[in-house]
Amino acid sequence: MGLCYGYDAIKRNDANGKPVQDGRRINEAEAEIVRRIFREFASGRSPRSIALGLNHEGVPGPFESSWGD
Repeated sequence: MGLCYGYDAIKRNDANGKPVQDGRRINEAEAEIVRRIFREFASGRSPRSIALGLNHEGVPGPFESSWGD
């Protein structure tokens, strides 16, 4: 299972000590960025404009990369 921006993987060990991924939980800091992106898009900003704004503000994108449209 891969990670999605806005979520963290829940990792734990089973009874035999073997690592298992046990779902996802919301990463509140990243989720607020996702909500911001949706609000800005709904208000009429273009994806390019939103990405440029996030990069200008130094908001880290998925996997600590820059934002793209």
